[in-house]
Amino acid sequence: MHTGPGRQVFVIAMDVATGKFLWRHMEPVHGNGQDNAAKRYMGSWCTPIVVEVAGKEQVLCTMSTRLLGFDIDSGEVLWSCQGLAGKRGDLAYSSPVVVGDICSVVAGYEGPELGVRLGGKGDVTKTHRLWRHDNRPDNIGSGVAVAGKIYLPDARGFVVCLDPVTGKRLWSARPAKGLLWSSIVFVDDHLFVTNQRGTTVVFEPNPKKCVVVALNELGETTNSTPAFAGSEIFIRTHKHLYCIHKSPPAKKLGGK
Repeated sequence: MHTGPGRQVFVIAMDVATGKFLWRHMEPVHGNGQDNAAKRYMGSWCTPIVVEVAGKEQVLCTMSTRLLGFDIDSGEVLWSCQGLAGKRGDLAYSSPVVVGDICSVVAGYEGPELGVRLGGKGDVTKTHRLWRHDNRPDNIGSGVAVAGKIYLPDARGFVVCLDPVTGKRLWSARPAKGLLWSSIVFVDDHLFVTNQRGTTVVFEPNPKKCVVVALNELGETTNSTPAFAGSEIFIRTHKHLYCIHKSPPAKKLGGK
């Protein structure tokens, strides 16, 4: 993805071995790449995802005003769904989240939230868009799907459980003080998210309520998402890079 003042918004596929561009999509914009036609902010910082639809892989990407599905080999736009333009601007930060054949996306800057059924062709706004909710809280980090539900962060510091079929928010909770730019990560049957105060919230994937398992404070500011590798967690703050190791259970002495 690329977006910037006076420029178009691109989605680019590259060969990882050579760095050669395989295909490039140039998204049409109504503005200059930084401001839309109404002189409000616009742009997309979405990280695309790859999903399988009807036995073939597609690339899904949230643009500033619509969700796109690309043919992974050619870059052809297979389908599009409108509805992400917001009253305060046309912005997208987070990645799409897919549950079964339903894709959920959230616009940024208190923009709309959509649910789209995968599998269509062309403009599927009228045929495959299941729901749309306007004026959602500002969203920067990406959510995650667990057991048929979606868990989302919003920038105010709340975590949310969403029903992807209806778009209904089953619960919303603010487990710790601090704004939130981190994405949510699912590891070892738990959800992890780190707020800007450096507090990592560990909670259960529970569709009925927010069950907090732990609040781990680093005491340093950060905008990053926890990264997991084996038994280690990596968290980058504005001052340090932390590696937190999960020790094996202690062995009992003098007994069976």
